[in-house]
Amino acid sequence: MFVEQILNADLTQCIPWQQIKGNPSKGVQPKWYNEVVKEVNKKRNELQFSGATNPFNTLRWLDESEIKRYQTITTKNEADLIYGIVSRIPKKKNPSLLVM
Repeated sequence: MFVEQILNADLTQCIPWQQIKGNPSKGVQPKWYNEVVKEVNKKRNELQFSGATNPFNTLRWLDESEIKRYQTITTKNEADLIYGIVSRIPKKKNPSLLVM
């Protein structure tokens, strides 16, 4: 496992165990993973990365036509970053409005 695999897209913090594969999953975070996260956080100042974006980043831009129900997405609302699952896509009135 590479350190970048457990860090978020901009390499600023560790992601939860349930997001390691890029999709949220159920299950308890293993104790060994907690220990790895603690060590990474302790040595944060010593870590150096080649770029500002995580090479293991599974995030990508989606076109409105690609968004499906029950898909995990991240969106921005003014200054807030929103992470969630699409529960409904309005059909006629405003198709760009997602319900999470």
